[in-house]
Amino acid sequence: MTVRSRLSKLALATAATAGSLALLVSSATPAEAAFSRSPYGTSVGTSCSGSKTTYNYPGGAPFAIEVYYSTASGGTNCVKLINKSGRYADMRVKLEVPANNYAYAQDVGYYRSYAGAVRVHNTNGKCINVWSDVVQSGKYYSRDLVQVHCG
Repeated sequence: MTVRSRLSKLALATAATAGSLALLVSSATPAEAAFSRSPYGTSVGTSCSGSKTTYNYPGGAPFAIEVYYSTASGGTNCVKLINKSGRYADMRVKLEVPANNYAYAQDVGYYRSYAGAVRVHNTNGKCINVWSDVVQSGKYYSRDLVQVHCG
């Protein structure tokens, strides 16, 4: 198989995956979730506990990331993406810990209040990354936190 044909197959597979994700998000009904996570040391739910730090989206956008930390389970980070607009939006929030073999938990859905809560355990002394995106009324918003909460 030539390099060109391998690249073509890779491009088709990537496009199919992206199309599936777009279909998943666009076909979700209010309060439906598409959670995904690595198999070990992660969980998803509706609430977070511990000390909270809030990061507002730039430019006055009505969204914020809440990052929580507790000492439970060797250190647990939990993240929610808050929608303060009162209107439904396509939302995605992903929490990952590079030092834990990129353990992650993610939530993608169509929400009025928040996406998440997503958790990764055994994070004591390890930095986290948070990736978040929102599409609402045809506008795209994004806020990422890279190598934060390293305590």
